[in-house]
Amino acid sequence: MVNFLWGNSNQAFPASNARIKSEMKDYIEDKNRNFMGDYANALRNAKQENTDVDAIKQAFQDILKELLEEDLVDYIKNHEEGKQAVSNFTTYKVKNELVENKANSEFLNSGKLVLSSLFDRKTLNKLRGQGSVGLKSKESEVEDFDWEENYFEDIAKEEYTEQEQMEVYFKFSEALPADMDKYDPSEMKFSYGQDKIKFKCPLEDNELINRKEEHINETTLQQPNFYSRKSNIPIPRIKLSMDIKFPTSVIEELQAPPELELQEVEPILNKNNVPTGRYKKIGSPDRMNTSEFNALRIGKEQQRTKGMIEERIFSLDDKLFQLVKGSVSGAGKVVTIPETVFAGIKDKFYTELKQIEKTALSPYFKDPYNAYSYIGVVNFKTNVRYINSLTRKTQKFFDPKVSAKDKYKTMEVITYKNNTPTIKTLTVQEAQALESEAWQNRNNKEKISNSEYVSLAEEKKLNYIPLYYIIESDTGEQVNPIGETQTTHKKINGYKLKNAPEDAYALIPKKQGKLVLKKPSLGVGYSNLQREYGEGGLSEKTSTKDNSLLSEITTEEELESILTKFIEKKGTGQLVTKEGIQQTLDRNKDSKTVAAWLEKNKYVPAISFYKQVYVYDYKDADFMNQTEFEEWKRKPTKLRRGELKIEEETVTPPAPFAPEDNVIVPKKEFLLVNVNKLSGISRPALYEPIYEEEDIDDKRKRYNQKAAKRSKRRYQQQPDNFMEGGKEEVPNAENYSVSSPDKFGKVTDTRMSVSAGEPIDKGPLAYYENIEVAFSPVVLHVDIVMKHLGQFKITPYRRRKNEEMISVLEDLRDNIMTLKEKLGVE
Repeated sequence: MVNFLWGNSNQAFPASNARIKSEMKDYIEDKNRNFMGDYANALRNAKQENTDVDAIKQAFQDILKELLEEDLVDYIKNHEEGKQAVSNFTTYKVKNELVENKANSEFLNSGKLVLSSLFDRKTLNKLRGQGSVGLKSKESEVEDFDWEENYFEDIAKEEYTEQEQMEVYFKFSEALPADMDKYDPSEMKFSYGQDKIKFKCPLEDNELINRKEEHINETTLQQPNFYSRKSNIPIPRIKLSMDIKFPTSVIEELQAPPELELQEVEPILNKNNVPTGRYKKIGSPDRMNTSEFNALRIGKEQQRTKGMIEERIFSLDDKLFQLVKGSVSGAGKVVTIPETVFAGIKDKFYTELKQIEKTALSPYFKDPYNAYSYIGVVNFKTNVRYINSLTRKTQKFFDPKVSAKDKYKTMEVITYKNNTPTIKTLTVQEAQALESEAWQNRNNKEKISNSEYVSLAEEKKLNYIPLYYIIESDTGEQVNPIGETQTTHKKINGYKLKNAPEDAYALIPKKQGKLVLKKPSLGVGYSNLQREYGEGGLSEKTSTKDNSLLSEITTEEELESILTKFIEKKGTGQLVTKEGIQQTLDRNKDSKTVAAWLEKNKYVPAISFYKQVYVYDYKDADFMNQTEFEEWKRKPTKLRRGELKIEEETVTPPAPFAPEDNVIVPKKEFLLVNVNKLSGISRPALYEPIYEEEDIDDKRKRYNQKAAKRSKRRYQQQPDNFMEGGKEEVPNAENYSVSSPDKFGKVTDTRMSVSAGEPIDKGPLAYYENIEVAFSPVVLHVDIVMKHLGQFKITPYRRRKNEEMISVLEDLRDNIMTLKEKLGVE
């Protein structure tokens, strides 16, 4: 039994254990401010009464140790700010509504949190709401967005095809020649216009954004930041086919002779029976085909007065008729298409669109960090055309039907070497050789022939640029290797960061701190063949078998571990801890202190061998406008003496572990969005050229013509030797893969007019197919633009601070530390 005075009453252990434990708990919870005074009086009285003071101290220490193993959550809840602190920790807001943070709730109610946990740095930071969120910068940390379930699973077909979302409309209008004197009503051709189908995403932009935001909330338990973007990304054109059937009534109307609408009239006379020049209607309008109408008016045109001409009045069978609708030539027929046809097209295209979503659009929709919508148009193509470029000209040379005067003797091209254009004259042999290397890959510089190029998928063609342009000598126009006339030419007018939004001024990479060895050769796994930084030769032969230090420290766990370690002053050998040293001393019954052992054996803190460095990640970076950038540049980056930075966390190790390096001012790394040149740029691969388009106007064409003529004059080639290659053979001819000219064609889908009757053949470049054949099936060119709505950012950042929890934890921690100090508990 241990007697002691407690307040004004005598107490004794163990009988008073429960009372002292209760009052000590009240002190920890800030409810008993007399506890430490009563404890000091108890010790003072015990000394005066010659009572065993150490026994009293031990009893109080044992009670405190028991309390330190009690549930921390109960202490938090008993605090006056505890209820709000717990609520902040276990919930977060989504659209101003509280949602349970399941991970934090499980952490708080795991039963593993006790009072002593307040002295674990990781636990303390998590409860405070500080530190890394645990979600690193790798985007793979957030699972792909299940767009089929979250976006379109509950979207009915009707929501895709309703008029506001999908519009289908076209009509057949007779295609008229520019010179109506050449109009032939027996060969009527009908055009059908552009953009026959217009469609867009059935979900509104806000809904697309909100659903991805909810996905990130559920996955990360965090509220992401959304950065609005307004940019369009055209995806490679998609080619489909569709059978479109037209009702018999449409075909018959197209095939029928043109009709006119006529209204019988008679002149209005004045009181003297003189015509006034005005007419009144008699009966209802009637219809007449054009051929019958023209037959009836033969020989009567001379009788028409000026007033009759102005009013479109004709004399037919001794009666007067006014032409209400149509033209005397019969030209300009327009045939509308019934809504039932449009409804059928919508049904068929809906099926295709759902498949397009699953293939071409899926990569955009499943991206959890970016929100996209889409819009698109569909054009009908009823004709396939094959066009050649250089070899189109060589074919004329081989074609026996082409007269000698019409055959090309030479041809002129613009080639590029080191981005410098040169106009040169080619022979046929040189042309074929050049065409075998007509295109170059933008990235790996691989050259391919035209025949290889035209066989590529549309999206792969985007990776290639032409190596020459053909000059049409007679017009000065430029044509690329697949026969497409160029209306503009490009010149590089600077460089811009890829995918930069319009208002962006600079790209700021994610800056991550880490520690590296001041002397790399001390690191585990160091190779003797590694070069020392800045040295031209190999490093000295160094034994590395005793190396124990990590070459770099990149995580808080690694930092925590190294902060507790010591190593010999030379930096090699076994890493030791204070606890390990103390155990060794106890085992050897050595009375030295740990500090004395460290000094005698010349061991120093392992952390002293490291220095602070930074790495910059441009894959995880933020764009800033100019105002934000200027503000960012003004922000200080200096670390206080002794501070370290691991990832985004700034850590101040306790003495004696603080490194001795001078204050570090990390470099502010950034890339400007727009630059004039790439020399000196640290990440040139992130940039793309800014091309300034200049029209190939008449002045440019005249220049091309003159340059071509000069090239011809310089070229001393005789026409008779045209096929043999001239005075000199083609250099490195054995390296060329020269194919037959017909292999260099380009397949082009064209929007040709259609015929209501038999096909109309006007040559290889003008073939008008029968309407029913042309649309069974018709080729669909589907052009879709992805609308980039914006980006969610989930990069390492500090949690929102839980001020109430911080207050609770600081009160508990301060009171416990006071108890530990006064009671002598470590």
